[in-house]
Amino acid sequence: MNDDNRELEFEVLGFKVKFKSENMTEFANQDGDDHLTPEKIVKYVQTESLKIKENFPILEAGQIAVLSALNIAASKLKIQRELKQGIGELQTSAKGALLAIEEISSISM
Repeated sequence: MNDDNRELEFEVLGFKVKFKSENMTEFANQDGDDHLTPEKIVKYVQTESLKIKENFPILEAGQIAVLSALNIAASKLKIQRELKQGIGELQTSAKGALLAIEEISSISM
């Protein structure tokens, strides 16, 4: 099997999950060591699922999967909100610095 047709298969909560090579390029980070791989993604989901399973052992796999998805989505949305707030604060700070520089420049002239 050549690289173009490569496929990785994992098991998550008793379900088989396949990653095809065409989808794996979406995870590639060209900048270096922080390469997001299908293995890392699956391990993260398995870890989150295991936490729920340990706390609620009577839940079925489908219920655990839904709760895991909701927890991961909540985390993602929280990070997006924090990032948006951080960018907004940075923009405000940069505008303030630019105004200060312009003020100092106008006094100097």
